[in-house]
Amino acid sequence: MWLKRSEDRSYKEEADSLFEKEDTDGDGLLSFAEFWETSEGETLPAEEEMNEAQAGVKIRFDDADANGDGKLNAEEFSPFVHPFRHEHMVGHLVEDQLVLYDRNQDGLISLEEYIGNLRN
Repeated sequence: MWLKRSEDRSYKEEADSLFEKEDTDGDGLLSFAEFWETSEGETLPAEEEMNEAQAGVKIRFDDADANGDGKLNAEEFSPFVHPFRHEHMVGHLVEDQLVLYDRNQDGLISLEEYIGNLRN
């Protein structure tokens, strides 16, 4: 019980600190463009120009946006940066791994793809 509370507090502090850095205009809300430009150091590409990994981050952002306003507040930001701690976001971890390991994009991760990725 103590460990879980301690972990919860640590993850919340980390998310809050990161949110503060990412929220460059200080309005308490984070648009995807604001997040992208701060974290990636580049202008957000148009949706039709995003690669698969970028599109996956956008989908995860949209799924974390509980109220659907197109922006994340500090409470919504935590599931975005720590999806493994929020049940409704766990599927994104699977998708992230599939994009990372599935080199031939057949929807499966072969032993060769898995081992090859570990070596790189």
